Amino acid sequence: MTKSESAVDVNRGDDRGGSLVPAPPPPHKYEPYERRTAGDKLRRMCGESPLLAVSLVAGAGVAAAMLYNARRRSPGQKLSVYLIHTRLMAQGTVVGALTAVMAMQLWQ
Repeated sequence: MTKSESAVDVNRGDDRGGSLVPAPPPPHKYEPYERRTAGDKLRRMCGESPLLAVSLVAGAGVAAAMLYNARRRSPGQKLSVYLIHTRLMAQGTVVGALTAVMAMQLWQ
């Protein structure tokens, strides 16, 4: 940190050297505190990135399909194999969502 940058000596309270600590940003750069619920935060994030909502619905769909089909799997299929296939389906959903986000960013 150079002398021209805003810094304060912790021991003496001036800028004549010593251990330097960066000065805090001016107060007008802080956002005022607003009490928000988790639903408010989720609505704001989905508004900023619509693909977040799509990926959340897709993830919930994979979880619902896993629960629905767990009892309906073939009799010869072990539960561990079924869970591995479900995990692969979930991972494919994530990779598809990331690919869609990347493609959208390339088009913009």
